[in-house]
Amino acid sequence: MVGHNIALGSSLESWEYIKQHFASSEILIGNGASCAVWNKFRYLSLYEKSVSNPNHSLSELDIQLFKDWGADGNFEKVLSNLLIAKRTNEIIGQSNDSEVQTVIRERYTNIRNALIDAVSEVHISSQDIRQNLNVLNSIREELKNYSCVYSTNYDLLIYWAIMTEPNSFKDYFWRENTFDIMDTEIRGNPTRVLYLHGALHLYREIGRTKKLVNTGTKILEQFRDLWDIENNVTPLFIAEGNSKEKLESIYRSDYLSFAYSQFQIHKKSLVIFGHSLGDSDQHLVNAIKAANITNIAISMMQPDEERMVRLRKNFPSSNLFFFNAQSHPLGNPSLKVSVE
Repeated sequence: MVGHNIALGSSLESWEYIKQHFASSEILIGNGASCAVWNKFRYLSLYEKSVSNPNHSLSELDIQLFKDWGADGNFEKVLSNLLIAKRTNEIIGQSNDSEVQTVIRERYTNIRNALIDAVSEVHISSQDIRQNLNVLNSIREELKNYSCVYSTNYDLLIYWAIMTEPNSFKDYFWRENTFDIMDTEIRGNPTRVLYLHGALHLYREIGRTKKLVNTGTKILEQFRDLWDIENNVTPLFIAEGNSKEKLESIYRSDYLSFAYSQFQIHKKSLVIFGHSLGDSDQHLVNAIKAANITNIAISMMQPDEERMVRLRKNFPSSNLFFFNAQSHPLGNPSLKVSVE
């Protein structure tokens, strides 16, 4: 087939030429898709921004918590651990106004605010996206072509896009916008959407995974008010960390572990767009191997022989197609939003 005949160092295929092999496929979307819309998503490290942010930065004590808990920049892990510490102290009799509980609340609040400020600094604003609704419409129309959309991006672009036509998509959040592991049956033929690493509109509340729901543009405004240690609420997204730590976070969540299990067992062909599948995402490589997929299409901005060799070694039993990212609707240069 076409994928096996592409010589290393040759030009990339056009998506238009190979998409016939992916008529009923699923798609894995990475940060490259977000960067195609908003440049500030590029080379994002929320932890590094939070350490150096002149307006609201992590304190030395906050940074020590990241180090001691082996979080490697994973805010979700540190905030969850602080919440566990607060609950534990309550169980053993520490009053809410004790010195220990006060320190825990202060650290939680400061780390939360540093994360929110970093996210707000890089994320496209609701005002800018309202002025570019054609971008969301284009993304939505392309996503409808897939039976399932898997995203590892924390940002709101996919969520905003599917909210422009919500009946065409199902994300497993039903009653009270809550995920229920006992209620995952999908009726009809909508496009399923699963956030493998969580997302900004997802959060945990006393053992439940829930999502913020809005008309599409006010989620960022709700973002700051949502996470409150007194309300037992923590975010559900993996911002940083190596593959081992990401997988540990996945298995701590009923929703994320469900999403990952779905990714492991799907049998359709797979399009990988804007995702490098590097060392920090080895768990995704392992899941794709487990699925034993016949056809895999992988986007690239330009031919990369080293990466092609690595991917062929990772998926030796699959037929690989390497295509030009900008020839795909999700990489079309017309999607780029710029602010003067």
